[in-house]
Amino acid sequence: MLLGTGLSFVGVALAGTARADDPGSGFGSFALSGSAAGILLTEDNANATGHPEAEAAIPDAEATLQSGPIGHALSSVAWPGSLVGNLGTLILVAGGPSAPQQLATLNDPVRAEAKNGSGTVSNTSVPGTTMTATVKSDQASADGEIGGADQAGLVTVGSVRSSAKAQLTGAKQATASAYASIQDITVAGVLHIGAISSQATAITDGEHGTAKGAATAEGATVAGIPVTIDSSGIHLASASGPSLAQTLAQETVTKALGVAGVTVTAVGPVDTSSGPNADYTTGAIEVVWKPATSNNETVTIELGGATVSAHANPGFAYVAPPAGSSGPPLAKRSVPPPASSPPTAQPSETTVIPGPAASVGAMPAPPPSIAGPAPSVAPTALATPSLPAPSGLPVGWIVFALAVSGALGAGILLRLPRDRDHPTCPLATQG
Repeated sequence: MLLGTGLSFVGVALAGTARADDPGSGFGSFALSGSAAGILLTEDNANATGHPEAEAAIPDAEATLQSGPIGHALSSVAWPGSLVGNLGTLILVAGGPSAPQQLATLNDPVRAEAKNGSGTVSNTSVPGTTMTATVKSDQASADGEIGGADQAGLVTVGSVRSSAKAQLTGAKQATASAYASIQDITVAGVLHIGAISSQATAITDGEHGTAKGAATAEGATVAGIPVTIDSSGIHLASASGPSLAQTLAQETVTKALGVAGVTVTAVGPVDTSSGPNADYTTGAIEVVWKPATSNNETVTIELGGATVSAHANPGFAYVAPPAGSSGPPLAKRSVPPPASSPPTAQPSETTVIPGPAASVGAMPAPPPSIAGPAPSVAPTALATPSLPAPSGLPVGWIVFALAVSGALGAGILLRLPRDRDHPTCPLATQG
C-alpha cells in the first residue's frame, strides 16, 4: 500500500509537465544548431603531421538545442576549436579516475559557456570584449563582440561581432539563426574592405525545411583602387571598357597582392536542405596568404560566414478508440500541413561586393531576432545564476516521497535476479 502511495505521489508531482502547445511538443525529435565567426583564421603546413596546425575563431558563437531538450551555448572572443579549447577535459576523460582534477585548468578560460540549468553566463575578463551565452528550455543563444583586433599585422579590424541562436518557436516550428559582421578590415596592408555582413536562417516544421541567407561586402579597395571580389578573384570596380588607365590600375592591384603574397576570392553559399531538414552556409571572403619567408606554410582567413541547421521529425497524434470499443488509443502519424502552409522562409542567397559607391553605413542591420541589441562592454563579473527550488511542493516532501518509493522498489528488486550493468559513456561533439 505504501509503495503504491509513494509512486502515485511521484506521478502527481511529475504529471502535466508537457502540453500540446508547448514549444517542440509536436516533434518526435529535433536537432538545431547555429554558428558564426567574424574571422576564422587557420594556419597549416604541408609537412605537418596533423591538419590544420592551428585555428582560431574571432569571435566565435555557437548554439545547439536538441531533443530532451538539451541545450548548449558557447561564446569566445578567440576560440581555438573544441580539441584545444577543452584539452584539460579531454585528458581527464582519457586518463580515467586516476587523472588529477587540476588538468581541467588546461581548458581555455576565455569563454562564456551555458548548458541546461545555467541560465545566462557572461564573461568580460578581456578588456574591450563581451561574451554571453544563454540556455533555456526552448532556446540556446550565444553572442560575442570585440571592439578591435590586430592579428600579427596580417588582419586588422575595427570591430567584429558574432551571434547564434537555436530556438523552438512553436509546437511544430523550430528555427536556427546565425549572424556575423566586421567593420573596417585591412588585410596585409593592401586590401581594405569597409564592412562585411553575413546572416543565415533555417526553419523546419518537421515536414518541410527551408533556409536562406545573405553575405555582403562593401567598399573594397586594393592599394586605394576600388575593386570587386568574386569566385575568380579581384577585379577593378569600374564598368568602363579597357583603357590605359584601367590597364595600369589592374597591374597595380595585381602587383600589390603579389608582393604581399595574398590571393582573395569570394566563396559561394552552400544549401543542402532536403525534406524536413534545412542546412545552409553563407558565402564569405577568403584570403590565402603564403609568407615568402616560410617553407610550405599557408594562412587562410575567412571573413564573415554563418552556418545553420534545423532538423526535425514529426511526432505522433493519439486518437481515442471509438465508443464501445476496448483497447488502448491508436497512434497515428501527424498529418502534414497543406501545401500552402510551409514555413515562410524561402531559399535564397545574395553575395554583393560593390565598389566605392557603396556606403559602410548603408549595410543592413542584423534582424533583432538574430543578433539582438549590441551588448555592453562594461566589465561585469563572470556569473552563473543559481537555480531556484521547484515550486508548488516543499522540497522535503519531494525528497521524502522519492526516497520511500526508491527504498521500497529496491527491496522488491533485491529478490529478483539482476544482470551485470553495462554502463555506456556517450560523447557529443559539434562540428
